Amino acid sequence: MKVEGRNGMGRSLAGVAVAVLSGGVALGEECWKTKPAAEWTLQEALGIVTDSPWAKEKVVPTPLRVSRKHRPTPQEPTSGEGRSRPRPLGESSPPPPPRTGSPPIPVMEEFPKEAYLLRWESAEAVAAAFERLRELGANASAEFQSPPPRVPDDRYVVTVKTTKPRRGVAGEDAFSGMNEEELRARAELRVRRTRVPALEAERTGVGASAAVHFYFPRAVGGKPLLGEGGQEVEFRFEGMGLTLKNKFRVEPVALR
Repeated sequence: MKVEGRNGMGRSLAGVAVAVLSGGVALGEECWKTKPAAEWTLQEALGIVTDSPWAKEKVVPTPLRVSRKHRPTPQEPTSGEGRSRPRPLGESSPPPPPRTGSPPIPVMEEFPKEAYLLRWESAEAVAAAFERLRELGANASAEFQSPPPRVPDDRYVVTVKTTKPRRGVAGEDAFSGMNEEELRARAELRVRRTRVPALEAERTGVGASAAVHFYFPRAVGGKPLLGEGGQEVEFRFEGMGLTLKNKFRVEPVALR
């Protein structure tokens, strides 16, 4: 079966094992394997960019916050029965009184979970799905899914989009307070034993359509990052108090 890319040329995905290693769940036959992109429905195209071998939502616990809660410390007596009495001559000093108050106790508070969509943009089916959405007149739906502004020929691109913000507050997520250079420095691909840092990070969109796109080199040391045959690729981002990661297994024929 053919998946049509932006250049209008078809590429065969039949017999290609492309899977996301997420919990070891095997995916069955899907639309990209059974019919050309021109026949995909709106729901099928949306499914490819939101829940497919190239797109997975990751739900992670919001980082724990430490608050300082402590019990009130009783005041030292200043008068009455609690006042210390004079010590008779020759009487040894009594041991210090036990502490009646407790020091501050760190209390760990767990907040609701947050969620992120991680998508491997350098797949022919993903590009075809976004193109199909536009063909169907679903431009708003396509833009809401935060496609990258560009997919250079010499880069692999991974998009991370917040689908459930931290504590339900828009703009509160793993990227809060970081500029694009700081975001870039926290992202990497892992291929076999090689760790490949991101070359660029780019923010796009606002509000619910906001996303961060990470760009990685296709070649390292003059050699292709992904060789012949299937490769397991792990994307990792060290965010504010959490790690976002996903493993993709991709085949060269599925890349663009």
